[in-house]
Amino acid sequence: MKKVMIGSIILFVGAIWITAILYFAVTHSVSSYFTPPGRMLSTVIFYELVIPFYISIIFLIVGIVILGLEYFKKEH
Repeated sequence: MKKVMIGSIILFVGAIWITAILYFAVTHSVSSYFTPPGRMLSTVIFYELVIPFYISIIFLIVGIVILGLEYFKKEH
């Protein structure tokens, strides 16, 4: 049960961080951008939010993995 709470908190923190970064990128979008990354990712790169963006994605993945492992874990 403790691992489920830890996984949930990590997943929640990652989701809040990525939502905040993407909201900031949408509301403060840059006027000139390149086509491959797009306007939103160009804004993230311009404001140097790449590292927090990747950390939030890692938190999301780790939280999902922890919850998935605990869901499929067989209790004896």
